[in-house]
Amino acid sequence: MDKAVFGRIAKLDEELRKAGIEKKTFDKIMEGGNKILKTSRPTDKATWMKIAMDRMDSLLPEETRVKVREECACCTTGSRLKLMKKLSEENKDLDSFFKAVDNSHVFGKKVEKKGNKVYVNFGGSKCVCTPKVSNEIFSTTYCQCCKGHVKKLLESALKRALKADIVQTACSGGKTCSFVIYLD
Repeated sequence: MDKAVFGRIAKLDEELRKAGIEKKTFDKIMEGGNKILKTSRPTDKATWMKIAMDRMDSLLPEETRVKVREECACCTTGSRLKLMKKLSEENKDLDSFFKAVDNSHVFGKKVEKKGNKVYVNFGGSKCVCTPKVSNEIFSTTYCQCCKGHVKKLLESALKRALKADIVQTACSGGKTCSFVIYLD
């Protein structure tokens, strides 16, 4: 199968290849992805992505799906990474660091540390990544990239591996997109 060329679909293509997904499975997941272009209609992009996530759900183990989609995270370098590192350097204890992260709005509406957990709420009732163009519910497999975005930026700032979970996501039927990061 030809490589996909459109942003998020090309990134999925790349990460599935890096994960060593067998060709037959890869081809099934990515079927039609090379036909989605930057100029394609938003509904076509969203429809293809939903179908690809459903295929991943049926063809790959959960651990593999999560890893692939976390690696699809965007905005984990550049100005956001610089900001996170700056906030970490300026705020040596975790409480002040997470208050500074919250005040920066780097993750949207709210970041709140409660004990050894950090709750991140993007705010809003719509997916910020792919326009929700229908009332169809997306698999949370799709949303692992946003979880990966939060996790990777915090791992870089705190210089340690973290675990994270999805609390709810707008495109999977939740009221908003929120995640929990475990500090222990």
